Amino acid sequence: YRVFKFPFADPRRIAQAVAFEADGQFPVPLDNLEYDHVPAPTAGGGQALMVAVRRAAVDQVRAAFKVASIDVKLVTVDVLAAAQVMGADIPDAPKVEGAEPRTPVALALDIGHATTDLVAFGAKGPLAARMLRRGSVHITRALQQRYRLDDAAAEQAKRTNAFLPHRGVGVLTPEQLDAATVVARAVEPILKEIEHTRLWLRAEYGCEVTQLRLSGGGANLRNLDAYLAEQLGLPVERARPRENLGLRGLAGHDWTASCAALGGAVGCARRPLIQLHKEAAVQRSSDGSWLTERLSTVVALGVSILAFGALDTYVGLGALEVERAAYEEELREASEKVFGEPLTSTEAIEERLGEVDGRDITKLLPQRG
Repeated sequence: YRVFKFPFADPRRIAQAVAFEADGQFPVPLDNLEYDHVPAPTAGGGQALMVAVRRAAVDQVRAAFKVASIDVKLVTVDVLAAAQVMGADIPDAPKVEGAEPRTPVALALDIGHATTDLVAFGAKGPLAARMLRRGSVHITRALQQRYRLDDAAAEQAKRTNAFLPHRGVGVLTPEQLDAATVVARAVEPILKEIEHTRLWLRAEYGCEVTQLRLSGGGANLRNLDAYLAEQLGLPVERARPRENLGLRGLAGHDWTASCAALGGAVGCARRPLIQLHKEAAVQRSSDGSWLTERLSTVVALGVSILAFGALDTYVGLGALEVERAAYEEELREASEKVFGEPLTSTEAIEERLGEVDGRDITKLLPQRG
């Protein structure tokens, strides 16, 4: 994510200049990225929120759905797709005597498998965004380490038993308190990033976060909304679509994990906020008739357009295996430097350490430490 400011507010001029502004702002050349932007007019000029992703990641999304014989028409970003259908009713910012009034914004918190997106949006759309490389997998990992569980058992424990402590849960047993503390420590980096984002929005854009909205699979963690409300002093609600979209059956359903799919599907008929891959066939009129005529197709598209939610799930299936392989490779390189041969298991390391048990290795510490 990048936010660029311009001395003009014309969306066409912003579209012509945004690539020039973005050149050199990402760790890889723009030629290797798929990117798009959404203009956000501000007083005295213009502003654009840009999203970029490696082209290889988009190709990975398309290849994954191709295996399932699904033709992907469009790839977008889940949290911004969700903004297509979220309500624009944002609480007003509190007035502080002697201070400049700030623009009230809602902060959408999309908690995925390995990352968390934070997008601030006002009545006219998104204004700024940040990404944290911290997601629900880190909660799984914390439970796994604390209770010595295998991958599947730790994931199941997170889904069924993990919870966050707050004043409303009553008295906890020592075992419950210990489990809740493990989860809270895993969530703490996300909590800190929310605070950093609030300060960043105040300083850079004169915005005040007045509400937090949760989406993504990680938002289903028990007591997360109450915990964040207590820690941040903000009203927190789960992502829910507006009920005036012309679709039936929206009320009473928990859309937390699938609001992005609905937003992406609606976005096929009404210009999506961000398009990282698109085919000409998805460019339609904005009256919503196409959505009504081809609702069955939209349902399928809604799944595929989940974009990085879909990528998140696709990658998540093998994420632990990939991560384990990466750790083994890192351990192999480190052990080869220290021991002179590559070792990839705890047992092998302990065996080598056992060989020097009882020896005075003080002189070796600087070289082998």
